[in-house]
Amino acid sequence: MDMAVRGMVADQLYTLGETADYLRVSVSTVLREVRRGRLRALKIQRQWRFLGGDIQRYLVAVATDTYTA
Repeated sequence: MDMAVRGMVADQLYTLGETADYLRVSVSTVLREVRRGRLRALKIQRQWRFLGGDIQRYLVAVATDTYTA
């Protein structure tokens, strides 16, 4: 799988807002997917961060309807 799809870099960290914009969903939808364990996230102090590779894996899981965090 190409991790640089549409500018997403596998080992780069993205903010909650950047992740929501990239996925074209609301911030609350991203947080709901994190709570459900469908999208991996890091909480650094009080801010959420997302690895590009985890975002790409989430997209593949959504496309194939398989969720593994």
